[in-house]
Amino acid sequence: MTFFSSFPIIEYKFGDEDTTDLFRNLSIYSTVVDQIKNENSLYEDYQVIENQRPDQVSYILYNNPNFHWTFFLMNDNLREQGWPLTNLELLNFAKRKFPNKVLNTTSSLISFTSFFKTGDTVTGRSSGATAKILRKDLDLGKLVISDITGTFVAGENIETSGTTELVTVSSVVDEHLSVHHYENNGVIVDVLSNGVPSPGASDVEKTILDELNSKNNELRRIRIIKRDRINQVVSSFKKAVNS
Repeated sequence: MTFFSSFPIIEYKFGDEDTTDLFRNLSIYSTVVDQIKNENSLYEDYQVIENQRPDQVSYILYNNPNFHWTFFLMNDNLREQGWPLTNLELLNFAKRKFPNKVLNTTSSLISFTSFFKTGDTVTGRSSGATAKILRKDLDLGKLVISDITGTFVAGENIETSGTTELVTVSSVVDEHLSVHHYENNGVIVDVLSNGVPSPGASDVEKTILDELNSKNNELRRIRIIKRDRINQVVSSFKKAVNS
């Protein structure tokens, strides 16, 4: 990247090696960036649209694809989380990160201290399906399961060995489509009542995919250096890191 060529080269010793290597001094962070962030006249907001790459946005804004690195300097969340994903990329990411199944229940999982634990095997009374409990969310009534044989069905009871207690399955969903939280007028609400998840009629379910999509949309709203100031700022930054 042309951006890194602005940083001076130093001798650096990696680990316990005896010799040094020539390496770009990436630890330098110019105060120019902080000055820009505090100067309203130098920046404006921009909304990244679907499928836009950083170099494409740079070309659209500055008629030069090589200023894409300024977006990461101006936006801490981009440096920490990366460029926003496309809708398809986000869906594939969600499926990879949350690949399991979820048994939802309105039973009071809190009351089961010795059974329905992580690592227990659950069996469907009607379906005969079995699975291992990976983890559970007591507040939302979720049992995340893996190593599944057969197909669990909504409405059936499930059990674990060593107890006659039963848990009723209200629904079976892919993990990335399972509930992440509930909202009421945009505010996250606690739906747990007497140990049982009981969302109100006006409470809206937000899934894990919804939450990831919300975070991804936040990444789309970025701060950019104004078009008529970009050359001045880039020049000042390069001088600062080379000084």
